[in-house]
Amino acid sequence: PGSLQKIGSWIFFKCPNLEEAEFADGLTELPADAFHECTALKKVTLPQSLKYLGSSAFEGCTQLSELSAIADIVNVEIDAFKNCPLLANKLMHTGILKPFELSADGTQLRKVNLEFEGKFTIPDGVVRITWSAFKGCRKITEIVIPEGVTEIGDQVFSDCSQLRKITIPSSVEQIGTRAFQRCRELEELTLPEKVKGIPEEMCLGCSHLRKITFSPDVHSIGSGAFHGCSSLESFTIPESLTEILPETFRNCRKLTEIVIPPQVEIIHRGAFEYSSLQKITFPESLKTIELSAFRYCPFTELTFNEGIGQIMCQAFANCSELRKVTFSSADQVVSDSSFAACPKLEKAIFPGGNADISALAFCDSPSVVTICAPKGSKVEEWAKKKGFPFEPLENTEDGTQKEAK
Repeated sequence: PGSLQKIGSWIFFKCPNLEEAEFADGLTELPADAFHECTALKKVTLPQSLKYLGSSAFEGCTQLSELSAIADIVNVEIDAFKNCPLLANKLMHTGILKPFELSADGTQLRKVNLEFEGKFTIPDGVVRITWSAFKGCRKITEIVIPEGVTEIGDQVFSDCSQLRKITIPSSVEQIGTRAFQRCRELEELTLPEKVKGIPEEMCLGCSHLRKITFSPDVHSIGSGAFHGCSSLESFTIPESLTEILPETFRNCRKLTEIVIPPQVEIIHRGAFEYSSLQKITFPESLKTIELSAFRYCPFTELTFNEGIGQIMCQAFANCSELRKVTFSSADQVVSDSSFAACPKLEKAIFPGGNADISALAFCDSPSVVTICAPKGSKVEEWAKKKGFPFEPLENTEDGTQKEAK
């Protein structure tokens, strides 16, 4: 009726048989979610008196293709036509529906319309891209960021599942956590020289990412930064790092070789779990290898240096191709299940003979591991007590130990 000036939010929520709606003059506001998920709705006639169209007013109206009188509405929220595939892009192209939302001074990009398709160029004057601005924009394939932008916030490009190319200018200094999370089609990423820290879970689930380029001066890589980058073939860890944080390279299925920098002291939980590492060099600085750090990696042989004091629970469990492990002459701690379920492991060599080996260090392996250590050593006593085959090591001219011929 013409006397109707206002209706409530959610008033027609999920009306499955509603196909057409018409409002007489007098209505000034259509609030948030008014026709949310009216999946049969095809045509709406709005009055000339309408001045405001609220957030998600027609969200999920997948059949909506005809809308009248909208040109005179003063304020249309950016997500008013979210998931309206037959209408949203048409309204953006005519300028009725905003493709993006800026702060009042134009320096912050706050939100991009989820229905935007193709290439998106951020307007000049933007300095900061705020939290989740592009999150869930599944139809965008390319993004161009202009010079002058200095900050990319948390989760900005998260779940842009069709994003294939992004241009980041040299002015960018900071990138937030999960910035590119689940950008599954992104194959290459270049970070500017000014970015000195790779944040937590930055590329989590970027399953097609093959190559990433960044400054050698990067001083930190956050937990899970490349977790699930199953196409990543190579990676150079910055020299300045002192630790590899949890799950940083977990499930990097094509990563076959890595060099741990000379300053790293600890490799944390699950750092390389489910990767395809076949070769690794441990630095003298390394002191601790934590829980599941290299679980399910296809190493064939491992050699530990003097600095490693502790190999924690399941650190190398389920390494199905591992045949030989050589420990250092130092007093290392080998925890329970640290080499559990390694079916091809044949020899564990302890040149020093003083390692502290947990009872279940080599558990759940179908083959019997032969323990090699100096005769009369603490390790020999442990092996005989636990029922492991034992082979004494021979003394060499320089005072070291080697396997008997």
